Amino acid sequence: MPKKLRIGMIGCGEIAYMATAKSILNSSNAKMMIGMDPVKHIARSFGEIYGIKATTQLDDVLNDSDIDAVMISTPHYLHAPLAI
Repeated sequence: MPKKLRIGMIGCGEIAYMATAKSILNSSNAKMMIGMDPVKHIARSFGEIYGIKATTQLDDVLNDSDIDAVMISTPHYLHAPLAI
């Protein structure tokens, strides 16, 4: 069986719940590993719902050796500052 792409989720709010997380969960090729949101209770809730690690620190996702790729699930105007 091929190795699943291990995803770190940046942003755990409505966009993540409504679209991104569902896409990853429905994929046979990817697995969500960690969720990051600057709002502690949102990150914690997301982690509990999906059974994954949760953090409020971007560097925890970017420096996690168990992560192959990240999904940015934030409002569009925040994509560039997070990705560049």
